Amino acid sequence: YENIRENVNAPLTLLPTTEYQCRPLVKLSEREQVRAWKLAVKESGEKAPTSNLVKQAVLEVQQRATKKKPNPFTVGDIARIRVKDNPQLVGQGGHLAIVQEIRSFNCIVDTALGERLVNSQHLEPAGLKAEVEDETRQLVRRLARLHEQRRDEALVVHLLKFYALKELLTANEEEVLEVLERQGASAAESGDETESE
Repeated sequence: YENIRENVNAPLTLLPTTEYQCRPLVKLSEREQVRAWKLAVKESGEKAPTSNLVKQAVLEVQQRATKKKPNPFTVGDIARIRVKDNPQLVGQGGHLAIVQEIRSFNCIVDTALGERLVNSQHLEPAGLKAEVEDETRQLVRRLARLHEQRRDEALVVHLLKFYALKELLTANEEEVLEVLERQGASAAESGDETESE
């Protein structure tokens, strides 16, 4: 904390307010700590960054320092999530992700469980055949919509995690997904009717 307070030149730059924000910075040199903190503040929209954003910024600064190649993905690519020493991704290993936005070493991706900021080292190309890519993108978006509607239902979330590993669904899996989507749509409609009364 002291290092950042003393070495951040801009007087209006936010300073860490919690230990959780500072912990990831310990791995870096003093100069890199300042660089990572400024990057985290920038990525958070000039607001106090979460500890997860600070961790992502630390990874980015470390990658730049070791001259790792920048992000190999492009918008629209379909990738699979690799957990690889990232506890925030536990339970999502192998899930399909659609790249929505590219940053130097990170991607914002859509997954069956919602939007995520993922370091590119935690993604690998899905290696899908071209003829199934569009169907796979549609599947991931359908799963994300269903997750948004029914995230409080443990059985639905469990099923989504299973489906998130699949490029295409079998006929029976598709039927189950359609039933869940109809139930979610009718629940949303009845909620809208209740609000309007």
